[in-house]
Amino acid sequence: PMAETLWLRFGPLQRIICGIYGTRNLVDLHEEALACLAARDHKGVAAAIEGDISQGFAIVREAYGWP
Repeated sequence: PMAETLWLRFGPLQRIICGIYGTRNLVDLHEEALACLAARDHKGVAAAIEGDISQGFAIVREAYGWP
């Protein structure tokens, strides 16, 4: 429930920013996360999700000129 609530609040903003700044040069970590889930590699799943979130925040920081 917590992740869903956060996503519902942050997702639309993220979509707009990604549309403006693009995501073509980013590594897509979703496939990696899914592969790790299938392999029951919990550490790999966590690393892929953390990387995906970090990429998203980097785009937001760039969009707003934050350090």
